[in-house]
Amino acid sequence: MLKPKAAFDIAVRNISRWGDTDVFPFAVENHILHDRKSEVVDLLAAMHGNLDDALMKHPPLIESSLSLITYEGFRNVAQIDPIWNAYLLGLVLQVAPEIESARIAKSQNAVFSYRLNIDVQSGSLFDQGGWNSFSEASHAVAADYEYVAVCDIADFYGRIYHHRLQNSLALLGQAGDVPGKVDKLLGMFSGGVSYGLPVGGPAARILSELLLNRVDRLLATRGIRFCRYADDYRLFAHSEEEAYSNLLFLTESLLRNEGLSLQRHKTRVLAAKDFVRSPLLLPEDAEGLDGRERDERRLLRLSLRFDPYSDTAEEDYERLRHDVEQFDVIGMLTAEVAKSRVNTPVVKRLAQIIKLFAPDVRDAAAEMLASNLRVLAPALPVVLRVLEEILPDLSEDLRRRIPAEIRRRVAAGEYWLMVPINLAYALRVLRHDGSEENVTLCAQIFPQAPAFIQRDIVYLMYGWGADYWLSDKRKQWMSQHPWVKRALLLASYSLGDEGSHWRTAVRDQVNGFDLISKKWMADRVQANRREIPL
Repeated sequence: MLKPKAAFDIAVRNISRWGDTDVFPFAVENHILHDRKSEVVDLLAAMHGNLDDALMKHPPLIESSLSLITYEGFRNVAQIDPIWNAYLLGLVLQVAPEIESARIAKSQNAVFSYRLNIDVQSGSLFDQGGWNSFSEASHAVAADYEYVAVCDIADFYGRIYHHRLQNSLALLGQAGDVPGKVDKLLGMFSGGVSYGLPVGGPAARILSELLLNRVDRLLATRGIRFCRYADDYRLFAHSEEEAYSNLLFLTESLLRNEGLSLQRHKTRVLAAKDFVRSPLLLPEDAEGLDGRERDERRLLRLSLRFDPYSDTAEEDYERLRHDVEQFDVIGMLTAEVAKSRVNTPVVKRLAQIIKLFAPDVRDAAAEMLASNLRVLAPALPVVLRVLEEILPDLSEDLRRRIPAEIRRRVAAGEYWLMVPINLAYALRVLRHDGSEENVTLCAQIFPQAPAFIQRDIVYLMYGWGADYWLSDKRKQWMSQHPWVKRALLLASYSLGDEGSHWRTAVRDQVNGFDLISKKWMADRVQANRREIPL
């Protein structure tokens, strides 16, 4: 079991480098965690020493929002208050080694999701390539069987019962007070409801793996050969009857032990020869594939993992560039946007690699993405994140036209951009253009926007020099969401004496993390680094 302070240190390193979720845009607070790590770790340790007092003085907040995953389908995702997110992750990391030890061993090639492999320096928590390993192992195992049952759990994170999770933690034997504290936090995050994990962060992933471990072991005890990644199962059988028997056993085990059920429309029994022809499993050298299909499979298997802090960073980057330049990114994007429904994994991967190409290819690819946002809707968070990242390196014409096109679509209220997560990423692209049109648009969006978007709008207005707007919102500080209050506290450094006098007036009304954040901003201003990084 990791000592609390060591676990909190790893948690802060992880969040400050990789982000608090894989869904929401990278939050400003994550930069504060990075730059003020020792102070944040001390604060987390103090909270841990008297959790009830911390909960009373600074109740945890969580913002839920919808994310578009298909053209018509949504999932609910959650962003936790930054300091409480770090606390929850540190709390879970204390028992993460015990959780990993309790799981079916990696050597069994059965469970591939979120295998613990902590790198203390980088804050990396898991083995890389878990999904690819799952896909490859499933393909290899299927060759020895006649049938495969394919299924996944319905609303997995949303239906996890807290008391079952608490019991699983307590059974680890060395969990100490962690089970009770995790249960108390989850209850507050869910508004008193006794089920549901916040989707998007590593703490929920570690806890969910512990919860499914009981069912994994029941499958193994029954002699069922299976592969699992998160809530996706592949059950292998020598006959159709055995396949349905395995599926029945899994269904009963999930319901009886965890109160979970399988998604009916995604549950099916396939002949093994048909299963291995599924797009993500079929080898790139399989017979019957055309050139485009082979390229797609190679692209989806390509690792884009790159560590800029590695001793071989320059060589690794050049090797990665060489690998991606083998793909006709323009031709592949052209084929995708011509469809009525894109292949979302392929589009995401194409968007991720365009920054590695020469300027002319990068410009052409960026223009194609920006001109086809509607058809790319299921992949928009990735597409918009890439556009935001590469916009400063594009041609002058594109630097003007892309924000203008996104502003036009947001102002028109196009539904796929009004999904809160997509809107948040769209606003991040607009940050590069401080025009009056963008200031006006953000001012109009602010009143009805979720708190995480309101927070970002404050930072956008600060970056654009809209001091008059910030001054007006500062006067409404008491009625604002706590995340917006923190943003206004940092943005007030643009208001001169007005901001200074106001910060003095409210210094007794802010919590410990707000004080750390204020000092972070003060030091940046003192060092003439006044920008707030988004």
